Amino acid sequence: FQREGVQFFEVDLPDISSAKEAMIGQYFENKDETTSFRPKHVGFDLNTIATNGDSLVKKLSEKGLDVDPSVPTMVICEAVLFYLMPEAAQGLVGELFALPNVQRFCFTDNLAKVGVAPGPPVPTPKEKCEGWLNGMGKTLVEHDAIWGGAIHFVAGK
Repeated sequence: FQREGVQFFEVDLPDISSAKEAMIGQYFENKDETTSFRPKHVGFDLNTIATNGDSLVKKLSEKGLDVDPSVPTMVICEAVLFYLMPEAAQGLVGELFALPNVQRFCFTDNLAKVGVAPGPPVPTPKEKCEGWLNGMGKTLVEHDAIWGGAIHFVAGK
C-alpha cells in the first residue's frame, strides 16, 4: 500500500492521529526515504457523523482525497465499528458505499451495528453479510468469520 501513486489515509481520533503523525515523523527524521509514501493521518471522531452530521468523505477531501477511480486509494478506519454509536457506524458505511466507482471494500470488524449480528448458525455469518451487502447494492466477494460471526473479514464491491 505504500507505493507511489497510491493515496493512503488513516483515520483515528484527533489526539491519536496527532501522536501517530509525530511518531512517524520521528521515524523518518533521519532516513533517506521519501515522505510521499506516508499515510495522511486524519483526526476525526467518527461518532460525529451521528451527533453533528459530520462527513468523513468531506474531511478526507479536505486532506486531499481524490475520488478519481483511476487513483488507487486506501482509507483505514481500524476496527472501529464496534465502538461507534449504531447511527455513526451506519452513516460511515453509507458514506463509503456512496463513493463513486469504488472497486473494493474491506471490513475486518464487528458488524452488529450495521445489522449483521452474531447468533444462531442459520443463516450463516457469510449469508448474513451477503444479505447486508446486497441490501446496500453491493456484492460479497470474499468472507470469513471468527467467534461465531462476532468478527467478520469481508471483501465486497
